[in-house]
Amino acid sequence: MQIVEFTPDQLATFPAYRDGVDTILASDASIRVPLAQPSH
Repeated sequence: MQIVEFTPDQLATFPAYRDGVDTILASDASIRVPLAQPSH
């Protein structure tokens, strides 16, 4: 799998996943996840 929309410098600024650390969202919050085109 390859991420093509971000440069290495941009990826380096993203927060790292930390196991056991939760983020509380408001009950009316939305999470938007874009769909990627298959690479094949």
